[in-house]
Amino acid sequence: YAVEAYLPKCYDSIIMQDLTDYEVIFIDDESPDGCPALLDAWAETDSRIRVIHKQNGGVSRARNDGLAAAKGDFVFFMDSDDWLTEGSLSVLYEKAIATDADIVMSDHIVSSQKGDTYISMFSSEFETTDREDIDLIQCAVMNMGPANYSTQKFAIKAGSAAPWHHFFKADLLRHESLTFDASLNGLFDDGLFALNALERASKIAYVPAPTYHYRVVEGSLTQGYNPALKDKFPLVFDALDRFVATSKNPQLSEAMSIRVYAYLNKAVDSIFLNPKNPASEKERYQEFCMFAKSEPYNTAIKNLRADRLGRKRSRLLVNLLKLRQYRLYWMLKKMA
Repeated sequence: YAVEAYLPKCYDSIIMQDLTDYEVIFIDDESPDGCPALLDAWAETDSRIRVIHKQNGGVSRARNDGLAAAKGDFVFFMDSDDWLTEGSLSVLYEKAIATDADIVMSDHIVSSQKGDTYISMFSSEFETTDREDIDLIQCAVMNMGPANYSTQKFAIKAGSAAPWHHFFKADLLRHESLTFDASLNGLFDDGLFALNALERASKIAYVPAPTYHYRVVEGSLTQGYNPALKDKFPLVFDALDRFVATSKNPQLSEAMSIRVYAYLNKAVDSIFLNPKNPASEKERYQEFCMFAKSEPYNTAIKNLRADRLGRKRSRLLVNLLKLRQYRLYWMLKKMA
């Protein structure tokens, strides 16, 4: 949707893969620019490309339409403003075949105006059927960032909610009728999808290779100034509460406290401290204090184990909130 400037790079990265036995399903979510024409032109020249034009319904419904149309043995989701690294599909496919894993995970590169940053997901390559290992990977999805979780096989170095972290065996998704929750309006619908897939997966594998470039786009739902973002968080919390209640993972409740805290931090960065916020600093600080004292943030901060957080600065910030030292927390966030 509205990515005409970025779509050719995404397309080129797919077509230039050395793995060629695949189908490409582009979902045109009623894009208002030149994307529909580009997609139709590409489909005319390559029989592997299918285009679905639909009424605008958001990213979750678009992904669900693509998933319903997919005929392959494996499924990989892409965002249209991102691109694949050279040979990435071969890396993922070969790992899936060699291990018979339900889900293969890999590394990625974050690309922004500041440059490229390599994000390594785990400390070492692995394949596992151990439920305790998979439970910790679920916690990493829930956490939205690094946390102090480790097993004998690996340590978790980063969160892994986005669908492009995962190369799915199609039978897993079809048998379990897994879809994206459109009611979340594009906020953590991908994470909830990953949590459900991991809940049902029997085997997970990880290959330490950067298979994907994630483009940071100013003005997207989770980037830039978005005062309505905090009003979307309760939808996510309700959905996660329902998932945790049915999950067999005993650690998810604690991990969810970290996610609630992460969303508090996100609100501070995207709204209360955002230079585009027209309110005075006094007004923004007062609104932040009210927000931090409200539920579920207040209870999550009380229950959250600061030693679970992967960064020293994060542990300091949490402890300040536990002590209700809001002014010190505010000052440290301003210095970031």
